[in-house]
Amino acid sequence: MRWLLLLPVLSLCTACTPVIVERGGPPPAYPAGPPVVYQPTPAPDYPPRDEARRPRHDRDEYQERRVDVIIERAYRDLLERVPDPEGREHYRQLIHQGCTEEQMRDRIRESVEYRVTLPDAKTTRAYRKVLGREPDPSGLESYRRKIVDKGWTEKDVENDLRRSAEYRNRRK
Repeated sequence: MRWLLLLPVLSLCTACTPVIVERGGPPPAYPAGPPVVYQPTPAPDYPPRDEARRPRHDRDEYQERRVDVIIERAYRDLLERVPDPEGREHYRQLIHQGCTEEQMRDRIRESVEYRVTLPDAKTTRAYRKVLGREPDPSGLESYRRKIVDKGWTEKDVENDLRRSAEYRNRRK
């Protein structure tokens, strides 16, 4: 046991740095300094992002951009295109009069473009792609209802046409 005391001993001081003690015995006494306490640096004092503190023209411009984004997103989601200038202005006025985004979307869903023009175009493209012909009036009406009422996509119409007897007989 005595020979263990003669070997160098590795110990840690209060500053967490290794200290080698050549001869046995306790490590040298270091004065314990004040405890180190983490003090986060304060955040820079930026102006608050409160809407009421923005200059009036900035608030108006910001609101107009938000309204435009809402209109553009609705057009892309429902009509699969960007809004034309007349449509954008029409829905801007409605929103400024208190129309909500959902009410605006409902109005778009009631439009002829959403209920007839777009579904007919999707159906016609699907018929041309899958069957190589124009759609008949009954097929056009049937797929129009499925697109509008059930939320079918052009891909759904194509898949349905591929399951048809006409498609199976055409492939043989």
